[in-house]
Amino acid sequence: MAFSSTTAPVECCPNAFMQWFNGGGTDATVLRYNNWGMYMLGVEDLGNTTNFDALVYPNPATYNVTVNVTLTERESLTIDVYSISGQLLHSDNMGKQQGEVSKQIDFSNFSNGVYILQVKTDSKMVSKKIIKHD
Repeated sequence: MAFSSTTAPVECCPNAFMQWFNGGGTDATVLRYNNWGMYMLGVEDLGNTTNFDALVYPNPATYNVTVNVTLTERESLTIDVYSISGQLLHSDNMGKQQGEVSKQIDFSNFSNGVYILQVKTDSKMVSKKIIKHD
């Protein structure tokens, strides 16, 4: 499961289009031009739109971010970190998990800014906005 997206042309620019992403409670709006450039226009945390959540702390983060999740069934668990422009920067495929799961993600090599942390199972997904600040 990944971000769902919707695309629409931009009237002023024939080679540009707007794209809206939604993934488990976080919306992102992106302006693309010729499929090459991607310019983030905004990110909004809509709250949890599923019956699945993850505790992510500290936020803002300096070095490590801890992700805690409770899985009621045995499911594959993946934790991904995306740049604000949608580039996958980090991925942890944790295999089949059940119960209380905790994972630390190293943010120390990331630049200051906003990131999207996405926690996915076989059937659920939640996204969190993370601020990295030294």
